[in-house]
Amino acid sequence: MKKKVGLSDEQIKKIEEINLKFHKQLLEKREQIQPRNLKLRRLLLEKEIDLDDVGELLREVSGLEAEIRLDRIKHRIEIEKLLTEDQKKKMKREMRRDRKDND
Repeated sequence: MKKKVGLSDEQIKKIEEINLKFHKQLLEKREQIQPRNLKLRRLLLEKEIDLDDVGELLREVSGLEAEIRLDRIKHRIEIEKLLTEDQKKKMKREMRRDRKDND
């Protein structure tokens, strides 16, 4: 995609840095979600299910998942700021093609 969009070496370097930062944040959030999901499963196996505890865990997981979604949007915006209008159009076109190929 780098060639098709026409990214400069400097843009590629900055995008790689942005991607690394994003993936680290994503991993941190997933590390927070995983133990909560395990605890939730454990709670649901109990003879007496405490709905307050279940609800609290669900809210925590939902909050972290919402943060991930927001981080993804911020990530995309941060990358788009580095692109020219022409590059943005090419990138969107390539992404649509990729989605069609995956369907």
